[in-house]
Amino acid sequence: MERNSQVEVEQRTKLMSQIRECYGRVAYTQKTHDISAVLLEKKETRYKTIQLILSTLVAGAFLIVLLGDGEITTWVGTLVSLMLLVVTTIMREFDFDGNSKKHRNVAQTLWVIREDYISLIADMDTMSIEEIRTARDELQLRTSEIYSNAPITLSKAYKKAQEALKKNEELTFSDDEIDFMLPKHLRSNKEVV
Repeated sequence: MERNSQVEVEQRTKLMSQIRECYGRVAYTQKTHDISAVLLEKKETRYKTIQLILSTLVAGAFLIVLLGDGEITTWVGTLVSLMLLVVTTIMREFDFDGNSKKHRNVAQTLWVIREDYISLIADMDTMSIEEIRTARDELQLRTSEIYSNAPITLSKAYKKAQEALKKNEELTFSDDEIDFMLPKHLRSNKEVV
């Protein structure tokens, strides 16, 4: 009887460790997608501002040409028009707004998964080993489906997520790091600040 109890304790410990690691990965990825969305929104705003300025310059050059002052203004207007064409093409090609929304949707969906991992960690003491495995497998399947449709994150977002979550290692988490991200009542080390 004692052997079965020891085996179950070991299984629970291994499951807890794995689930905490999965939680950490989801939290990290969720934050990276969230930051990717913000970075793309900022880029969209910058390009729109440049586009507006260039459009104003083109319109001004056009008016000057119409009023009869010419050759240099024509060349300047042509150059600014080409710059405007490049900026418009970049905005169309990269679809900053659409990609930002995709990252935002992935981040919001991963937030739900992240919270479900926290709930699983909180509930594990009252669940059987089989119930824990079933819940874990279901969360991993849902996460996999989200990842398979997610846009690629920006390297800058990854670095900012690292900084935001106070991580120094890529997708590996010490107990203290996971404890830092978990609510205090779910931490294995209650003294982590």
